[in-house]
Amino acid sequence: MENKEKTGSVCPEKTLIVNYRGLQIGGIETFLAKLIKYSTEKSYRVIWMTTPKNVEKCDFKDIVNHPLVEKVFIKGKSHRWLPHKRIRFQDGECVTMITMEPLNYMKAEKIRAYAKNVKRFDHFLALPHFTGIAYYPERTFKSKLLREHFGKYMKKNIETWLKEDCIRAYSMKHLDFYEKNYGITIENKEEKILQKINLIKDFDEEFFKNKASERKNNFTIVTCARFDFPHKGYMLGLLDDYKELKEKYSQLKLVIIGYGSGEKRIKEKLEAMTEAQRQDVELVGAVSPFDLSKHFEKGHLNVGLAGALFDGAICALPSVCVRHYSEECQTYGHISDMTGTYLRSDEGEAIKPYIERLINMSDEEYISITKRDFERARLLKTNNPQYIFDQRTKTGKCTITGFNAIRARLFNLMEEATRVLRKTRACEEDITEKK
Repeated sequence: MENKEKTGSVCPEKTLIVNYRGLQIGGIETFLAKLIKYSTEKSYRVIWMTTPKNVEKCDFKDIVNHPLVEKVFIKGKSHRWLPHKRIRFQDGECVTMITMEPLNYMKAEKIRAYAKNVKRFDHFLALPHFTGIAYYPERTFKSKLLREHFGKYMKKNIETWLKEDCIRAYSMKHLDFYEKNYGITIENKEEKILQKINLIKDFDEEFFKNKASERKNNFTIVTCARFDFPHKGYMLGLLDDYKELKEKYSQLKLVIIGYGSGEKRIKEKLEAMTEAQRQDVELVGAVSPFDLSKHFEKGHLNVGLAGALFDGAICALPSVCVRHYSEECQTYGHISDMTGTYLRSDEGEAIKPYIERLINMSDEEYISITKRDFERARLLKTNNPQYIFDQRTKTGKCTITGFNAIRARLFNLMEEATRVLRKTRACEEDITEKK
């Protein structure tokens, strides 16, 4: 449903605004879907800033169609500053808004500016990645002069947001890169990492024994990631490794969970296999995070990185961390043997020996590794859905005002125009090449 007036109704205990248009399967989207679900279960008011097209494409329809979730539509092709139907707040509402992209953060500050009757309004910029123009908008410009000019402008705004304590992140790495890129210092970084929202069940001894004994007749590798290459290029390398290992281990199977622009390359790899190899590869497609466990629990090895690595581990799968930004499937070993970050791009080891070892080891050793990885994941997979609601900005006031609001709009217009121009030129070049 669209935004409705709340006049005359009971003031909600808390209000969540999700300022992120698309909710398809992905790391950011999964976190937001879990946050929305938790909020509706607590009877909080939830507002999703989105578009009709994104509602149609949403992979979490059962969650966003909850009666407590209001959809406020952002209009496209408009020079207005975040054009949307005005949100009505009740006197005394305590509002928490979460945004992932700096330019969208600037735009959404307009809501804080007109929400004058609320008790509190905390707006957080939650950094979900360490690169990309969506998170470093000055990189849109090829001109060194413009990049430096708007880089300084962004730094000035970020310093204001830090003083207001508005910045959070999905991982420590995201904060580290923000510091490096803008030459800033972020204090108390550990406290600014978004806490996870997870439900972890316990597994009985019989589950571990059955999983270990199945390996001689069925050894299923499960991997889950968006088909975003070269970032998740390990999936292409894993298909090559599976093809070789399948000749030696007939019981080997591979389940690939994911979707994305790189699906064509995945299918090309499958088409190059024999029928015997290909028939034991299951291309599942996009799966709701709330259904992931059904696939993981049938597996015997989880190969992945980032969030999916631990999604498999908490389903009691031995889980190996792989290298990102590489089209070879290289690993750093089991998560229970690793220290430091689980998102790496340095050279790793070939994954095939790890797979063969898990196939051939004793049941006792397999169970031991499974339990170690499960316990490591359970230790690291914290469950604190209330985290974002417990956070407070310094004053709760709008940070984009006066002359800075004009500069922000100008920056946004130039950034949008540059992206459109680049896209147009790329299309023209593509047409020319085809001719």
